[in-house]
Amino acid sequence: MLVSDIEELQQDDIKYLIHAMYLDMNEEQAQSEFQKQIKKALNEWYRKYDNWFHVYKDFTKGQK
Repeated sequence: MLVSDIEELQQDDIKYLIHAMYLDMNEEQAQSEFQKQIKKALNEWYRKYDNWFHVYKDFTKGQK
């Protein structure tokens, strides 16, 4: 990692990645947690507005 000027991973970094990617769970548990996180992200109040602005921008880009 030194060539790319990225610091080496420390033990705490590796523990965080294992937890964040649900590698400490079996496949069924991890899949359930991923689905919960996806549903939570999709139901955020700003998601509808964010999607609308992206669609609007793409629509107006096509009219030029």
